[in-house]
Amino acid sequence: MYNEKLMQIFSSPKNVGIIKGADGVGEATNALGEVSKIFINVEDGKIAESKFKAYGNVVVIAASSVMTLIVKDKTIEEAINITNEDIIDALGGNISDEDIQSIVVVKDALLLAIKNYKDKQLVEG
Repeated sequence: MYNEKLMQIFSSPKNVGIIKGADGVGEATNALGEVSKIFINVEDGKIAESKFKAYGNVVVIAASSVMTLIVKDKTIEEAINITNEDIIDALGGNISDEDIQSIVVVKDALLLAIKNYKDKQLVEG
């Protein structure tokens, strides 16, 4: 059902965990109850570190993992512009229509983490 690359990522996800005192944290949930929580640290205007916690199907866990890899060393604007297709490509493509919502929840979690980071900058700055 799932492609080999996606299953490899799911079997050995990268950057699982939390970042204590993260610069930004975003958590999103979809209608199926899948959850992705993304943590980011920003240095010199770029995402220096990202970790995740996720609950749900194979795709939401694998997509959360690849998101932490995709955003590394990206500026905030570059990270905002990551598309669902970028995530699907990183997972090896061929994601079913039903699993697209798993990709969307991960993208939403990233956008919420970035919003949280920007909100903290406004308060601190």
